Amino acid sequence: MGENKIYFSDLKKVTAILLVTVLLLCCFSAALAEKYPEGTLYKGMTGHTAEVKDLQQWLKDLGYLNDKVDGKFGKNTQSALKAFQEDYGFSADGVAWPEVLHDLENEWSAVFSNESDPEYPAYCTLMATEDGLEYWLDCQQHDQVSVQASKATSAEASEDEMLQIFITAWRNELDRLFQIWYEYCAPEDQTVVLNQRAVYQQVRDAKQASMDSLYGADSREGKYAVEELLEEQCRELCSVVYQLVAELPFEYPEGTLHRGITGYTEEVESLQYQLFYAGYLGDDLFAVDGVFDQKTEAAVRQFQKEHGIEATGIVCPATQMALDEEWENRMEPQGGEEEPYPYCYWEYYANGTRALVMCSKHMQVYTEASDAVNQDFQNDEEIIEGLQAANTFWMEELQSIYQQWAALRPEYAQQITEHQEAFMDYYRAQLALWNAHFGTPSMAALEKAMNMLSEHCTELCIILSGEI
Repeated sequence: MGENKIYFSDLKKVTAILLVTVLLLCCFSAALAEKYPEGTLYKGMTGHTAEVKDLQQWLKDLGYLNDKVDGKFGKNTQSALKAFQEDYGFSADGVAWPEVLHDLENEWSAVFSNESDPEYPAYCTLMATEDGLEYWLDCQQHDQVSVQASKATSAEASEDEMLQIFITAWRNELDRLFQIWYEYCAPEDQTVVLNQRAVYQQVRDAKQASMDSLYGADSREGKYAVEELLEEQCRELCSVVYQLVAELPFEYPEGTLHRGITGYTEEVESLQYQLFYAGYLGDDLFAVDGVFDQKTEAAVRQFQKEHGIEATGIVCPATQMALDEEWENRMEPQGGEEEPYPYCYWEYYANGTRALVMCSKHMQVYTEASDAVNQDFQNDEEIIEGLQAANTFWMEELQSIYQQWAALRPEYAQQITEHQEAFMDYYRAQLALWNAHFGTPSMAALEKAMNMLSEHCTELCIILSGEI
């Protein structure tokens, strides 16, 4: 009988605790409802997947969110929202209040919508922010690839399952693009298409091997890398296919600088210098090459957008006048010397962007490489020799960093060697892809190879700084 009394006493205590918990939860929910009015979206909320997906899509399309549209309000969505709030004069608290959502949707509609349907570029277009950060503006087809993959991902799916859905979606899209290219090209070019497809696959295989050497087989980091590479390949191929199957009737006035123009190398180079020093070509001085490519067009579009000029990517007189004025304002003499940095590092800003700060050694290599390619060359052969010399500078620096890394961590010397071999396989595969695009040897392929080597050097330098 005494045991029963104890049992019922314990049961009453448990019941009382449950009732108190329920009451507290009700009070907490009421407090949240009072704090967050109806229609407000915030980090950690549940039950509003569709609304959060809309929020994420708007932020992604406007260049604030570099993440999946999955309907989950996490820290990346919150950071992107804070950046938008800062730019548009709201308190940057990361909460999507109704008035914030209203302005965000209006801004998205102003950029991407006409009277009824979203307005997309004819093909995927590489854009750039005023800080030089690049992002892709997807065509309608590729926007829908992401949307449909997101819809196919259930709320219960694991991160690995979600990644596999996106990998499959982009691999299917890449197959579709290659099929269109094959069907529309001339019969004598079909072998080129098949070879290009094989090279794309080799690049992905090499990237996978490089990631496996760093993180192990079947790693989540490796899957992310492959998924991002598939997206990149689809977007690159998109413009190729579009130019093949679409007719572009627009004719430019003679001398107007625009993407694909030839015979105006000096004028394009002058334009690129202006864009570079105004911060629209990032920190890639090698982009100043006299070739009006997709990256230059994206920089012109961004400049036009921020200066109230129609963002066509074509250098009209109003654009050139604004560029000249910007150039005059920025080209003021700067005094003082910067202190040398022992290792490369990323400098992060409040708006969520970042800029690479090179160490003194890499600045020296960068200067030597720049001197090698910025000479008074007489012909293309001399330019190619200069680019080859610049590539040699960076390749020697890369080997030096790997040797330094192995000396610091001899217990991991074998893994470091394997990683070096995996990267070189990736580098050679990527170089083969560029050579297939531009010919062998070509200035474009050598420039891309040089940028790839310099980026990997700085990446390893940052890793190395953590080993000291």
